Amino acid sequence: MKKPKLIGAILYSVQLALSAVLVFYIFKLNVLPDSVVFGCVLVLTLFAAAGAFLLFLKGTAKKIICACISLILSILLLIPIRVFRKTDSTLNNLQGETNTYHSNYEVVVRQDDEAEILSDLIGYKIGLDTAYNQASAEEALADIERKIESQLEVLEYGGSSALWTALTETRETDAILIDHSFYEMFREAYEAQNDQIENHVKIVDKITVSVDIETPPTASPSTPPEESLQLWERPFVIYVSGIDVAGKITTRSRSDVNILIAINPNTKKMILVTVPRDTYVPFPGVTDGAYDKLTHAGIYGDNCAVSIATLEQYIYTGITIDKWIRVNFTSVERIVDALGGITVESQYNFSSGNYTFVKGMNEL
Repeated sequence: MKKPKLIGAILYSVQLALSAVLVFYIFKLNVLPDSVVFGCVLVLTLFAAAGAFLLFLKGTAKKIICACISLILSILLLIPIRVFRKTDSTLNNLQGETNTYHSNYEVVVRQDDEAEILSDLIGYKIGLDTAYNQASAEEALADIERKIESQLEVLEYGGSSALWTALTETRETDAILIDHSFYEMFREAYEAQNDQIENHVKIVDKITVSVDIETPPTASPSTPPEESLQLWERPFVIYVSGIDVAGKITTRSRSDVNILIAINPNTKKMILVTVPRDTYVPFPGVTDGAYDKLTHAGIYGDNCAVSIATLEQYIYTGITIDKWIRVNFTSVERIVDALGGITVESQYNFSSGNYTFVKGMNEL
């Protein structure tokens, strides 16, 4: 009598423990509708109550039945627990909250300048763009001065265009500290004129600084979200921003991929709309009504704030964006790794960079 009861009690305890683990993951992931969560908790509670009822009934047969039910349920519970645990691990590998962003700067001089390293800038005038991300620019300047152990004469300019002109045309300044994204914009401008930026300037050094997240600008959405409803109970929009760099996702850069995902949980339908990167629109709180390419909105602000405000404004879409996702080149690699790799079929044998692909199936 005691042995079946002991075995039943042990297996019942295992069942309860696994049920608690499953409930923990359900609430931690918070991806299931309330109705599904309620149903799962109710079923687990009923099984727990039934097991307790059988366990405390007299009779060896009832205790054996309780042990068998608990064993079967424990095995079955391991399946969703494993799935939820894998999902939780994958999400943790793909996301992470941060209070800082990273800005990359180039220290640039004219092509005919004799300066080759930072220490050559001692005694130079250096231009600074104070119209954009002044805090990180000043931090980068302080980093330069620490490295060369000397203070530089700083000239402030209200925008990247004025900064570039002061170096390359009017020669008011001997060097400039320019955000990498703006430097790449000027590179593209020269290439559009069949010229090379290296014919005009050269990079003396590169600086990376970490800055606190800024307060995002706001746009006036056409229809405020129904705050009383959960996200999955009403139509909602997700903005996907793909920035043109590898490495840290917190690096400010151009948003070359801009996708709006409209999801209607009621009709079970989803629509993806790709917004052209070169669409000319004003950036709320940034360009003062002037038009610029949508891709450049990714350079400003944090957490896709300027890109979202730009897309939400009346003159463009007038929609409300509920959530956002930011990815870069490294994100794609991490997503593939998190999924355990993917198989891609190629119609040709070819090599690209350091990689070689064969005709047929390729494991990535």
